Amino acid sequence: MENGVNPGIVVGQSNDHAFVYDGKKMKDLNNLIPPNLGWELYVANGINNAGQIVGYGTRNGTTLHAFLLTPR
Repeated sequence: MENGVNPGIVVGQSNDHAFVYDGKKMKDLNNLIPPNLGWELYVANGINNAGQIVGYGTRNGTTLHAFLLTPR
């Protein structure tokens, strides 16, 4: 970690799913949220020093919506 930023963490899109890569393993963000929320996360655009991830996807099968994921 340098200046509060972890350069090993990458977010993005692969096969129409948002992902996070921690330097060891790529994880589909859809597998990290409860399935009953109705979200399908397509793209992760950024991650901040607190680990919060922003991007967009659909909710309950409707129009694109922005999302903010905050780690527990």
